[in-house]
Amino acid sequence: MSFRLAAAGLIVIGLVVPGRQAIAQPPQQVLPSRESVNLPAYGEVPELHLYATPAEYEAAVDDASLCLSKLWYRSDGLRVAAYLYAPCETTDDKLPAVVFLHGGFAGGDPAATLLPAFHRFGEAGFAVLAPLYRGNAGGEGRDEMGGADLDDVMAIPDLAATLGFIDTKNLFLVGESRGGMMVYQAIREGFPARAAAVYGAFTSLGELIDSHPDQYTPILHVVWPDYDANRDVILHRRSALDWPEALDVPLLVMHGGSDQSVSPLQSLQLATALQKLGAEYSLMIFADDNHVLTRHRAQRDQNLIDWFEAHRTQ
Repeated sequence: MSFRLAAAGLIVIGLVVPGRQAIAQPPQQVLPSRESVNLPAYGEVPELHLYATPAEYEAAVDDASLCLSKLWYRSDGLRVAAYLYAPCETTDDKLPAVVFLHGGFAGGDPAATLLPAFHRFGEAGFAVLAPLYRGNAGGEGRDEMGGADLDDVMAIPDLAATLGFIDTKNLFLVGESRGGMMVYQAIREGFPARAAAVYGAFTSLGELIDSHPDQYTPILHVVWPDYDANRDVILHRRSALDWPEALDVPLLVMHGGSDQSVSPLQSLQLATALQKLGAEYSLMIFADDNHVLTRHRAQRDQNLIDWFEAHRTQ
């Protein structure tokens, strides 16, 4: 996983969004309406070169037909944020939507690094909704990296329904790195996805920690203050390899063979388990690529689009 901090150019739109039905939250108040800033220049964002060339980034920034917004909604009673990327002028035609779960923990707004991929989805006719997880980007609460923040993801179908132009029968989950772990959990909890995909995702949190002890051991108690008392529960909840039978939607798994952050063996192990179960999945390993598939980023996103189109319902 990588930790990315980026300034973002966003429009904040106030919405009234119902809570998840299981939570039975009271009616929510209209949230703060609007504020806008500009997207940063290419050279102002660390690590943006891993996600786009200057030309790719500028093409996304300059596309006047597609707009990036920041929506505020309620999750477990908390005020949290999500990106919306969609046509600036919507019609009566409902759009399929990619629900994008980004990687990292406790970072800032990752708009600049996500925008190039969002642009490819938008050009292909998909809207994008990307929860930013509680405790991030000005949202209330605390990011538990796969704990209660999963509710922020599970509330997205309700948010999509309020927008009026999203086809809620055609929602598709995508997750990078930590976001891939969130995708696996969302499937387990019944997120209504037609299909799902991940790249650079870990499937065994314990194995990830053990393989990078210098990186993760110092922050375990920052992420999970109760780690010592609840270690087994924390690891199990976030390790899809422990419950592959719960991954019951068509799943595309992509991984860089040269990923130094998460071993591709984690995806191979999950694919082996899915194969034994007779699940519908596809596995792609890019032998010479990194954690976010930088060298194959256009092919990566086209693979996602093709996978979702193949599983789209009319």
